[in-house]
Amino acid sequence: MWRRECRTLEDLPEPLQACARGALPANVALMQMVQAAQTRDDLEADIDVAIALSEQADERAMRQRLQAIRKLWRETPAAWDTLRTVLSLVAKPHQPEHPSIDRWAAIFDEVCAVSPEAGVALYSLGRTDLLDAATAEIVAYMRDRGLLGADKAALEIGCGNGRFLKPLGNELRLMVGIDISMGMLRQARQRCAGSTGVALMRGSGRDLAAFADEGFDLVCAVDSFPYLVDAGVAARHIEDAARLLKPGGALLIVNYSYRADRSADRKELLRLVVSTGLEPVCDSAVQFRHWDGVVFQFLKRSK
Repeated sequence: MWRRECRTLEDLPEPLQACARGALPANVALMQMVQAAQTRDDLEADIDVAIALSEQADERAMRQRLQAIRKLWRETPAAWDTLRTVLSLVAKPHQPEHPSIDRWAAIFDEVCAVSPEAGVALYSLGRTDLLDAATAEIVAYMRDRGLLGADKAALEIGCGNGRFLKPLGNELRLMVGIDISMGMLRQARQRCAGSTGVALMRGSGRDLAAFADEGFDLVCAVDSFPYLVDAGVAARHIEDAARLLKPGGALLIVNYSYRADRSADRKELLRLVVSTGLEPVCDSAVQFRHWDGVVFQFLKRSK
């Protein structure tokens, strides 16, 4: 194991190195460690060795960041089992007779029974407080970019357990959420009970044909496009999003794929939007405190 041979901070595995230098939030680093570690004990030992090395190097800021990982680990004893179970469900092999969209709907129904929070954001570690904090940051980003307003209507593709619907519904005239998982939609309905201006429906996962032209000021998708990319329907969703947007409206995609290649994602997205009337206005890894998501924003040209 690496920790037996580790002698310097540069020998640390990448999630710990990235967190130590402030490039990765502690909860995301812990999530990645759960994904990679062989056992729970291995993970804990890795964190302890990293902290010891930071103490030897007298790197106070690094030590504090690494201690934040250990604090999260100790405060979230269910994280290992929750995340490993969700990961095992998501990793189920494709079946030729089972269309990809239907496969993902079934998987997210199962995931929802384990942890709706981890299901929509693995980096939440299954914790409601972490999910709410990350959600609030992304809503603040939308607000700062001028995407919200009491006179505006928005559609969220892949609303999951409704984490965005209630806060966005408070700032919009209409907030519509769609998802392919009935389990997630049930969670969203419970979360949004009593909220005015929020509507939910089951989407086909194949397109946005159920919605009329130019009915929305904003179409957003947070961590849902990777599944559309996997299912081969991302292009159709982008075409439909352009059709649904009013002139001057915005398409906001946070994480286009999980291939960890922003350049490839950017290139593919630019190819897909070239004939849609959408113009790129933002492409960046925003420095969220609780997430390392990559934001792509497009503006629909005015007629």
